[in-house]
Amino acid sequence: MAMHAYGHEWACQLVYNPRLVAGLGLSDGEGTECLWSRLIKLIGIECSSSGKQQHHIWLIDHQAAAIGTEMHTDLGDWIKQRLCHGVQEQGRLAQDQIEEYGIDVEELKSQWASQKESQLSIQSHALAQLKKELNTMLALQADVDITEKAIQTTKNAIEKESAAPDTLSALANLERTHDHLITKVKVLYASLNIQTKFPELDGIGLDFI
Repeated sequence: MAMHAYGHEWACQLVYNPRLVAGLGLSDGEGTECLWSRLIKLIGIECSSSGKQQHHIWLIDHQAAAIGTEMHTDLGDWIKQRLCHGVQEQGRLAQDQIEEYGIDVEELKSQWASQKESQLSIQSHALAQLKKELNTMLALQADVDITEKAIQTTKNAIEKESAAPDTLSALANLERTHDHLITKVKVLYASLNIQTKFPELDGIGLDFI
């Protein structure tokens, strides 16, 4: 769960990050990474094994059990260290900050709940996706600008002196590329359906973007 949270977007953090899930305490996911590092040796064995899925599960299960038995002897020291340097120490620091800023805990909880609700909403996801697609469109637009400059430079060179066949061919290719890019930009912008998804942006066309 921790590895999933740390490898994805903020919405995944809100739902899966162990630091933000009630009941998981101050887990930072390092335990998951440590377990993974001790299981990684099985990858080569299982990749070369022709056994069935049940055999792979059996192997992972017994390896995990062996790791658990080995770590059991140090469990008391681990819990003591976490309580002293984790829960108690960080709890004091958090309480000091709350008192310093003079903000009521219930108000902080309410604000945090509102923030999560907003950032996990469908509108929030749509906005994030729109931003990615707009970045793609802007990259295409940058290519359009580059080809326009290349076309203009080539035309200026042709006006100054007679053009070789290769130059005219290159110019024709540039113009075809330019037209193709413009078509891609228009199609991508139309597919975003911005006016429907975000009515407040109605009337904003491709030229504005």
